[in-house]
This record gives sequence, C-alpha cells and structure tokens, in this order.
Amino acid sequence: MTYESVISELRLIAEQSAEAAERGGREDELLEAYGTLRERAVALATAKRLATAERLADQFPSPRALREIERLDIAFGPDSSPGPPHDRGLPARLTEALVELSGWATGARLAYETLKDDWR
Repeated sequence: MTYESVISELRLIAEQSAEAAERGGREDELLEAYGTLRERAVALATAKRLATAERLADQFPSPRALREIERLDIAFGPDSSPGPPHDRGLPARLTEALVELSGWATGARLAYETLKDDWR
C-alpha cells in the first residue's frame, strides 16, 4: 500500500464516518455503517502500525460490544457511571462512535502526513 493510498483511505474513513453520524438513521443502518468503517480502520491501522487491534478495540468497541455496553448502562441505571445519560439509546451511542472514529482517522491522517519524508 502506497503512502498516498494510506492517506486516501484514512480520509475516506474520516469523511464517511462523519457523514454517517450526520445523516443518522435507523439503529441497523448506524450499526452497519459503524461496523464496516471500524473494520476498515482496524485493518489499516494494524497493517500500517498506526495502532494495535487491542488499542482500537478499547477505543472503538465492536457493534456487539456497544450493544452490551448499552444494555449494561440501562440495567445499572443513571448512577452507574458519570457522563452522558444512561438511557440515550444505541443510535446515539453509535452516532458518538462514528464521530470519534472520524476524529481518529483525521488525526491519524494528519500524523501520517508528517511521516511523508520518512516514507520514501
């Protein structure tokens, strides 16, 4: 994979994640968008050593893990953890995850661009 293709893929992940978050939609649509973009980010990050799969799993849980986190938040109630309301729903959680994924890809792209001289 060339330097330019890495930058291009990171840019696409960032743009598509931001667009999916902005567009919103049904829970299943958000799950599909997040799952697909997350897989692309993990594959690229591990291939180019931008991050480990474990680090990305912590930062961007799988769709299945997000469902479980949402279920536990609801089960334990509003006093279980600080932060956003526990009952915000999975679509809101997925939208937040898509925004965070977009931010990661943007930051990784910018950082990767600084390596241009080292790449060649």
